[in-house]
Amino acid sequence: MCLAILLWFGCGALYEHYNQTRPAIENRTKGRVYVQNNHGHHAYLTAQEYYAPIVLGIVAGALFLTGAFIDPERRLWRWRARR
Repeated sequence: MCLAILLWFGCGALYEHYNQTRPAIENRTKGRVYVQNNHGHHAYLTAQEYYAPIVLGIVAGALFLTGAFIDPERRLWRWRARR
C-alpha cells in the first residue's frame, strides 16, 4: 500500500513536470500532438509522455486495492470492527 501511495504522488509530480517543461506549441513532426490542459495552460506531449501518468495512476490504484484486500492486518472492512 505504501508503494501505491508513492506511485500516486509520482503520477502527480510527473504531470506537473510535463506541464512546466514541455512546449506550449503543437509540433507534429516530433509527435507532440497530445494536449495536456492544466487550468488553461496547454502543454503538448508525445504519446509516451501522455500515457505515462495515466498508467502510473492505474497501477497505483490497483496496488492500493490489492494491498487493502490481501493484507490481513490492514483490511479496510475490519477497521470498523476493532474500534
